[in-house]
Amino acid sequence: MKRRLILGATGSRGRHVLEQAITAGHQVCVLVRNPAKLPTETRALVTLHQADLGQIATEDLAAIVRGHDALINCASMVTEGQAFVDLVARIVEASNRCPPPSGLSAGFLGALRRWTSARRAARALPCPRCATPTGRT
Repeated sequence: MKRRLILGATGSRGRHVLEQAITAGHQVCVLVRNPAKLPTETRALVTLHQADLGQIATEDLAAIVRGHDALINCASMVTEGQAFVDLVARIVEASNRCPPPSGLSAGFLGALRRWTSARRAARALPCPRCATPTGRT
């Protein structure tokens, strides 16, 4: 069973990703600001972490990220500008503090309509596994 960590699981994108992960039979952990936004039946199926991604200490976020096969960020949007860049940088920094399990992957679903901008932003950030801007060595 694969361990998935979903950041921002109570937002419009996050709810869909969470539902798909549960349906696929993954072991799911979520990090949300407001657990009350998760349906009661869903809370019973996931490991819940409550924190604000903009405020959580990087080391605390790294402790949550540790041990997962995949990290899926559904929090924030590219249209939030610098706030989005800062949030992604915090997530990447926390990921870099974790020993990489085999096959760790990270996905950022900050902008579905702004794919080109998201791809440009992603190229500027180091890959958590190899610390190169594009993830290629």
